[in-house]
Amino acid sequence: MKKNKTLLLLLGIFLILMTVFLLLNHWNKTKQETAAITAEEPQIQVTEIDGLSALSYEGRAGSMAFEYKDGVWYYSEDKEIPIIQSKIQNIADSYCRITATRLIDQPDAPGDYGLEPPNDTVYLTGTDGNTYTVKLGNLADSERYLMLNDQETDIYTVNTSLSTVLMYSLDTLVEKDSLPSIGSANLSGVSILSEGGMKSYSSENEDSSEILATISGGYGAMSLTECASFHLTDSERQEFKLEESSRTTVTLTYQDSNDEEQTYTIYIGGLDSTEEQRYVQVDNSQIVYLVSADIIANLLGSTFS
Repeated sequence: MKKNKTLLLLLGIFLILMTVFLLLNHWNKTKQETAAITAEEPQIQVTEIDGLSALSYEGRAGSMAFEYKDGVWYYSEDKEIPIIQSKIQNIADSYCRITATRLIDQPDAPGDYGLEPPNDTVYLTGTDGNTYTVKLGNLADSERYLMLNDQETDIYTVNTSLSTVLMYSLDTLVEKDSLPSIGSANLSGVSILSEGGMKSYSSENEDSSEILATISGGYGAMSLTECASFHLTDSERQEFKLEESSRTTVTLTYQDSNDEEQTYTIYIGGLDSTEEQRYVQVDNSQIVYLVSADIIANLLGSTFS
């Protein structure tokens, strides 16, 4: 009786293992068949451009134009504004190699697909001098309609990523300044120059420890994210009270990661229209930021307002 139970138990385990094996085998076969079908799906090459010298677009995200020279993308309206290269290059790469999933057979009028007028229009100039106009229209399920160079007989459907890659504003494309790592542990001194005179604090002076901690906390809370100007002009300098005679200059002395002494300068201007933020310029940057007035008060050690 005991021997029979053991045989039945082994048989049951064998059947379970066989079932698992057959299920895994079926899943693997199905996966391979699906991959093969996917690989066989036709890919339609719409553009194949070796490189661009200019790129511009207009549509839902606004209108912007960029030029490419000596390996660098520039904002056409103001080449002094630093641009995040990877974001523009991502747009360029996407449009130099457009692959469609479908070419519509005997298409209707472009307006029926949201292509006249289009949702977005991208203008490309190749390094060979050839120009291209790419129009993006309405959604087609999970894709979007596209027309190249106003060829109304050739209307495609493409991945929606071709339109989402355009969803940038100039503010999100500007390469903003990064603040050096300065905290209470490596902050050795601060000087603050304003219309009220000069104040200096040193970590070697015990009486300065409390105010240095306040300044360090204000600096640590600063965030250079909101821009008031991407390239400070003379008229803005006066408007923002960032002229040398009216601004407050904060110079931080600190030890870097190599234990070498460095200085970092922050210029504080006036209040904005909300009176809750102040205009801030850092070191040699031409960008002007808006920073909370409360944070600036801490940065100034509550010495000046």
